[in-house]
Amino acid sequence: MSHHAGEFEHRDIGGGYVAFEGFWSVPGMGGYAFLSVTDCAKGNELRVVTKRNSPDVSFNVETEVLAVFEAALVSSTEYSLLTLSNLFRHDFPDQVHVSQRHEASCGCLAVYPNRTARADYDVLPRIFEDNDGVIQ
Repeated sequence: MSHHAGEFEHRDIGGGYVAFEGFWSVPGMGGYAFLSVTDCAKGNELRVVTKRNSPDVSFNVETEVLAVFEAALVSSTEYSLLTLSNLFRHDFPDQVHVSQRHEASCGCLAVYPNRTARADYDVLPRIFEDNDGVIQ
């Protein structure tokens, strides 16, 4: 079964983080769109599903998710992936996922060209936190 996927609107948001929007779909079965924020040094990724269109579930909160993200970017608060994920979980609890990528995103490769995909990421443990609750 074939699928379609893509990443677009890549931007360096500082501190080694890159944000982008993306999508994934299977023709005839539906798909989803998302906002991703990736720590390019460690491969940890926050993904917030902004749209879903499938036989069982359909929603579109893209405008609302992007508004929360843009407000976070201009605020004086310094966010880690954990605190940013908690910010999104407040309004979109079922759409927030934090994981570790197994390879660098296109955005990370464009902004940080010395990063070489999978070999640079220690995938075990997948995600861990220090005593301050900051994802390492």
